[in-house]
Amino acid sequence: MEKLHGTVKSWEDNKGFGFIEHPDEADLFVHFSALINMRVRSLEPGQKVSYVIAPGIRGDQAALVELED
Repeated sequence: MEKLHGTVKSWEDNKGFGFIEHPDEADLFVHFSALINMRVRSLEPGQKVSYVIAPGIRGDQAALVELED
């Protein structure tokens, strides 16, 4: 699986989800359960992340999400 790179566009901390700006595509849904690091339960707009795309109930979404250095 190739990891893609993007930027967190928005995050609703009280709902546990947000969107990643996915290069050359529509924004990608991300849920807190997709975060690899169990100590990280939220993201901040502007953070750089790596991820893979996985099928979800309502279409593609981010999975195996990691913060980049």
